[in-house]
Amino acid sequence: LPRLIFINKMDRDNADFLRTLAEVQAKLATRCLPVQLPIGAQSDFQGIADLVTMKGYIGSTLQEIEPPSSLLEQAKITREKLVEAVVEIDDKLIAKYLEGEDISNEEIFTAIKQATIAGKLVPVFIGSASRNIGISSLFDAISNYLPSPEERDTTVATNLITGDKEEVKSEAGEPLSSFVFKTSADPFTGKVSYLRVYSGIIFSNSQVWNANKKSMERIGQLFTLLGKNQQPVPQLAAGDIGVVARLNLTTTGDTLCAHERPVTFEGIDFPQATFSMAIQPQTKADLDKMSTVLPRICEEDPSLKVHRDPDTKEVIVSGVGDSHLEMVKERMRRKFGVEVKLEPPRVPYKETITVPTKAEYKHRKQSGGHGQYGHVFLELEPSSRGSGFEFGAKVVGGSVPKNYIPAVEKGVNEAKQEGVVAKYPVVDVKVTLYDGSFHPVDS
Repeated sequence: LPRLIFINKMDRDNADFLRTLAEVQAKLATRCLPVQLPIGAQSDFQGIADLVTMKGYIGSTLQEIEPPSSLLEQAKITREKLVEAVVEIDDKLIAKYLEGEDISNEEIFTAIKQATIAGKLVPVFIGSASRNIGISSLFDAISNYLPSPEERDTTVATNLITGDKEEVKSEAGEPLSSFVFKTSADPFTGKVSYLRVYSGIIFSNSQVWNANKKSMERIGQLFTLLGKNQQPVPQLAAGDIGVVARLNLTTTGDTLCAHERPVTFEGIDFPQATFSMAIQPQTKADLDKMSTVLPRICEEDPSLKVHRDPDTKEVIVSGVGDSHLEMVKERMRRKFGVEVKLEPPRVPYKETITVPTKAEYKHRKQSGGHGQYGHVFLELEPSSRGSGFEFGAKVVGGSVPKNYIPAVEKGVNEAKQEGVVAKYPVVDVKVTLYDGSFHPVDS
């Protein structure tokens, strides 16, 4: 994946470009090379020196100047390292470099782009976003050095009709294919889906085919993003990224395409949830809100899982770590005004028996008129771990009529919910009804 690095806040106290660059190269790779050097440092940071053009640019307007003499020697050494790294991408440039011929700025620009796309170079840029120094050159670098949709590797999708892999051309004249790569839960707008159009054109107020859900999806107003602002647009063409609100079926990882050519892109592999906590509302007013907000948060973050423990009756939220769950808690408070607390989940203990035993119970109640009567003999045996609970009947001689056996089983199932040791559910036990008695009127 082609990438670049921007070192921000060069105007802060104790900002040290060379130290930061050394840390980047130590932790990432030595192919992270600067294409700019800072003019000034910390509170005296004024601008940048471009190592390709060997020109200085100061202020937010990038006024062009000659590089300061104190920086010139360092700039020449750093530029030489940059040129030496990028010429390796082209055999002709290597030959010119080894023969001592001059390499033009245009050739260096082209070589930086090719090396960046090939992953052999990670350009390092500098600036101060708060003072708008170096930001314009960063945007220019994104445009000049990173690949456009037409220059990236061929996008491959699976044709659902033939089952074969096929190339998707990034052209507006091709059938529509787009990929939903993110879902956001907005407290006012509702579910907002972010999509990238790979081919064709998607129009506002139209219908498209959700290839994953195998259903038509209605598209409302399309928007493009500019910071936090959404700007309505009539359409999005191949290569565009936009958002659409309130899709009924679509979730993150779905492909929206033309019905006549249904295709799916490879989905996103989300990390498995490995850390769980019990989530509880802070107040009774938050209880109802929590039940509606949690599903929306899960739509926004597919790596988050929520379920209700049937034994402890707790709502368990699972993520990739404690920091992840704390972020979810903060997001619920900030976006939806729901205050919750996270606690370690209770352990759902179980009880069982270790040796066979027998039990007898007689129920007799008389209150005028017809009374109540039941008499059973039960045999209890331990089962293998994980086998659950089993009930059977071996009554002979009609001591307990068959139509009464379901009532006995119901009573046993109710009783096994609370064990005699610590009131935990009883598991891995086989219960057999082998004898009993009944009353022809009161039973």
